[in-house]
Amino acid sequence: MDHDKQYDKPISLMTAFNWLLEVGFESVDVTWRQSLWSNIVAVKARNTAI
Repeated sequence: MDHDKQYDKPISLMTAFNWLLEVGFESVDVTWRQSLWSNIVAVKARNTAI
């Protein structure tokens, strides 16, 4: 339990959104949220270099 308390820290939805956008997701949305739990759906940008 001490490990969980030290390392398992919630982040804000905006932080999660920004991380996903920074790594190439083009669409990010929350489909469900309750207290500290949420369901995030993200669509990855299609690689057009192929």
